[in-house]
Amino acid sequence: MTGRREHNKRQTRRSLQDAARRLFSERGFDQVCVEDIATEVLVSRRTFFNYFDSKEAALVDPDPSRLDTLAALLAARPADEPLLNSLCAVHIQFLMADPADFASRMRLVRANPALRQRWVTAIEIFDAEVVRWACTCTGLPPEAVYPQLLAALVGTVSRLAMEHWDPDTPPEQLAEVISCIYRLLAVLGNDADLPPADPGCEH
Repeated sequence: MTGRREHNKRQTRRSLQDAARRLFSERGFDQVCVEDIATEVLVSRRTFFNYFDSKEAALVDPDPSRLDTLAALLAARPADEPLLNSLCAVHIQFLMADPADFASRMRLVRANPALRQRWVTAIEIFDAEVVRWACTCTGLPPEAVYPQLLAALVGTVSRLAMEHWDPDTPPEQLAEVISCIYRLLAVLGNDADLPPADPGCEH
């Protein structure tokens, strides 16, 4: 019974997300309210707020199951692979899982400041998973700078990709934009004139 209930909850959440995206695309973000989204799915306003705290969240907040997906992708990378290379590969796999869905949401996010701000905040949910993975790979504690830096880089790459990728181009273009940003990060690291730092430095 618990499994069926969880399945129904996932279905309702997904239906609300799909309805939000469809209504925002058809009417415009400012012309859609929470009640419109709930009505589209035949649920109450109260039920909507059991899943999301705002209409912005219904479009951009990641499904909790995506955390498990990210963890699995990170864990599957070769142990001897440079961490930045691993992050690049996983980042592309993660976003390319459903490129059409991602593209439709990004069109709306780029056109609406409120959605953009919510999206920037929403993707921070993945930071802790990246930190855990980095700690496993390096043996560093979570409070060390290096694991936190890697997590911050993922968020930065996501934001830059959103700005520089055209959602109307083929999905492969998104992969190229992400790959290009990571290559630039590697170049910056190689060209740095600063003395090398302990990757676990606290300050």
